[in-house]
Parts: sequence; C-alpha cells; structure tokens
Amino acid sequence: NLNAKHLKKLGSVDVGDRYLQGIDVDIVGEKLYIMVSKLDGSFIVRTDLNFKNPQRIANNLRFATDLAISGNKIYWMESNAREDEPHSGIWTIFNHRIKSANLNGSNVKVLVRNFAEALTLDVFGPIPVDDSVPFTVDSAGKKLYWTANGEVWRANLNGKNRQKVASGIYVTGGLGQRFFTVGSSNAVPAAPTNIDTATPPEATALLPNYPNPFNPETWIPYQLAAPADVRISIYAADGTLVRRLALGHQSVGIYASRSRAAYWDGRNDLAEPVASGVYFYTLTAGDYTATRKLLIRK
Repeated sequence: NLNAKHLKKLGSVDVGDRYLQGIDVDIVGEKLYIMVSKLDGSFIVRTDLNFKNPQRIANNLRFATDLAISGNKIYWMESNAREDEPHSGIWTIFNHRIKSANLNGSNVKVLVRNFAEALTLDVFGPIPVDDSVPFTVDSAGKKLYWTANGEVWRANLNGKNRQKVASGIYVTGGLGQRFFTVGSSNAVPAAPTNIDTATPPEATALLPNYPNPFNPETWIPYQLAAPADVRISIYAADGTLVRRLALGHQSVGIYASRSRAAYWDGRNDLAEPVASGVYFYTLTAGDYTATRKLLIRK
C-alpha cells in the first residue's frame, strides 16, 4: 500500500546473464513490461503485476535500453554495439534509434534514427551513470525527448515534428561513473546547463532527472508557467515516502541547470543512503502534480 503496509515480494524474472535495463507498468492492461539487455542482444518481457505468466514479446533486439509505456504503445532506445577488439571490454555503441511497438510486441517501427555520435564503453570499469543516449516519453504532452551530442530534442510520439529544445548538456565524470566518450569529447549528453534563461515556458512540467541511472546524486529539473510553492517528494517502489524537498515559492522559469534544479543526494530524511532500485519522484507546484521514475545503481 502507499503507506508501506502489507509489503510483499511480487516475484522475479529469470534474465540469465543479462540485466534489467528498464521497467514500466501498463496500468490499464495490468501488465509489467521489462527490458532485459546485454551488449550483444536484448528482449522485452511482459508479465502480470505479480510477475506471473512471463512472455517474451519482442526478441532479437540490438543493445536496447530504457523502456516506456504510453497509451497502447511500448517505446525503447536501441543501438548497434560492437567490441573494438576481442576480449578488450571496449565496445562502440552506434546507430542509435528510438522504436515503438504495440503492447503485444507487434508492428515495430523506427521513430527516430541515427541522431547521435558513437559512444564508447569500457565494460570493466565501475557501474556507469548511463549506458546509452538517454530518452523519455512525456505521455501527458504526447512527446518523445532524447539527448544527442549535447542537445535535448523532442518529437511527436510518431517521431515527426522534431525540435531542438536545449543545448550545452554534459556530465563530466563522478562517483560510480564508468569511463566513456561521446564522439571526440570525454562527456556524455545528460544535463541541461544553459536553458534557464530561455523563453518562459507555456506549461508547468516535471522533466527527466539527470543523470539517470545514478550513484549517488542526481538533479531533478522542472519548469513553471506560473509562480508556485514547489515541492519534490521521492518515494520507494512500495510507496514509502523516502525524502521530501521543500523548494519554497518560486517564480516562472525553467529550473534545469545544476544551480537551479532540485538536488537529491540519494539519502532519506534521516540522512541515510537509500538502497539501489527504482524510485519515483513527484513534483507538486500549486495545483500541478506529476511523477517520474529514477534508478539508483550501486
């Protein structure tokens, strides 16, 4: 329950030597969708909410990351991957694309393709901040968002009407980050730095946190179309309130850079580090509320 009572283990899914790269819930259909991934191939599993009746609904994917459900569609990021030298542990990730499919895995479509430079991963390094070019789905606004070469782009859910909405987006290392490069730079697109002074937003919105996944800290950006008292609440997957960030009364604007976005150090209200896993963060600004998910990897 949302009060953390009656907590129980729902079940598990056997993923072999692969790992869970994304999970989302189809509330209407009462199904879980799980991205099971590895550099040499990925697949999507659909289960009941109690993890029973697992089914593979999308096989033979390339290196696939993230996963989002919006309406009657699944969305995910997929890239080609090749090891530079046998057993070197250095992989090049390229030909990035965003795909969609029906909830049963049929009617796979490429929505956006070849939009970012190659990315290099050292698989023998520590756990990364992110293994791919980040993307997310804004179900309310019916938009796709993704980063590409230091810029944030968006498009309609069918991949059309592409627009650049921000630039100057980089993370330059940090605790828990694996060494990697994007193109010829030693930085990966991840975090807005210069869009706070842009045209005032037309709508209040909660934006994707960055980096994500992360360890141990992350920034939560948002934008306000009207002045409001702002609060960020962070919940564990079982609904337990982990941390509340009271940000006070704020004016119209885009709060995206590290100096303005909400900051979470990965600790609860008792200043204790929280465990690895999926968490949810909710923005409350006046009458507006919205929730997104984040992932801590340790």
